[in-house]
Amino acid sequence: MKINLLLFLILPFIIHAQNDNEYYNYKLYRVNLTQGQALNYNKDVVDYVGLNKVDTIDYELVINNKEATFSANQKLFNDQGGGLNFTEIIIQSNGNWYYDLADSVIYNTIALNGKKFSIKYDFDYIDWHYSQEVESIGGYLCKTATYSKKEELMNGEKRDYDITVWYSEEIGTNAIPFGFVGLSGGIVKINFNDFTEVILGEFGHDKRKKIKSFNLGNVVSITEYEDIQSEQLNKDKELRSGGVDTD
Repeated sequence: MKINLLLFLILPFIIHAQNDNEYYNYKLYRVNLTQGQALNYNKDVVDYVGLNKVDTIDYELVINNKEATFSANQKLFNDQGGGLNFTEIIIQSNGNWYYDLADSVIYNTIALNGKKFSIKYDFDYIDWHYSQEVESIGGYLCKTATYSKKEELMNGEKRDYDITVWYSEEIGTNAIPFGFVGLSGGIVKINFNDFTEVILGEFGHDKRKKIKSFNLGNVVSITEYEDIQSEQLNKDKELRSGGVDTD
C-alpha cells in the first residue's frame, strides 16, 4: 500500500520531467586581444568586424530525446553607422543548428547571398584529438579536445582554423553547442582560433522551452557549400575591384 501511494505521488513528477526539454545557455565573446595583436592576427577580418563594435552574443540549445536546435537569441539589425557589426557577422557566419537525434545527423543552416543552405553532417564528422589534462572551469572538472579545419578568408586565401573545447563528464552529453558532438561529456567552454570564446551559463529543464520550427532550405554537403561559397567570394572580389579580375 505504501509503495503504491509513493508511486502515485511521484509519478506526475517523473512524467513532467520526461516531457520537459533541456536547455543550455551559452555566451560568445571576443578574446581579449590588444589592437596590435588583433591586427597581426588577421587585418582583413578585424577591419571588417570593427574593433569598436564588439558585443557578446547569447546562444541557446534546446534538446529532447528526438531533436534539438541551437541558435543565437539576438536578432539581426541594420547598423546605421556603416557596415556590419561583430554581432551580425558572427551570427550570420555561425548560422543556426538543427539536430536530428533519431537519424544521427546535424544541419547547419546558413544564409548566403539571400539563399538558405543547410550543411548536412553525420555525427562522426569531427576527428577529435584528446588531452588528458584536467582543468576546473566554472566549478566543473574539464578535459580538452581539439580539431582543425581549413577556413577560406574574404580575400580567397585559406588558413588553418583551430577549435579547442573543454568538456566535463559532470554535465550530460546533451550540452552540444555548434554541432560539436561525440564527446564523453557536456561542453563548458570553446575557443575558436584564439579569436572568440564561448562559455556555458545556465542550464536545466523547462517545459516552456520549445524546439523551434526549422526550415532547412537547400540541403548540401560541406564540400558543395564550400564550392558555392568560393564562387560567391570570387564574385564579391570582382565587384570590389570594379569588375577586373586581379588574379
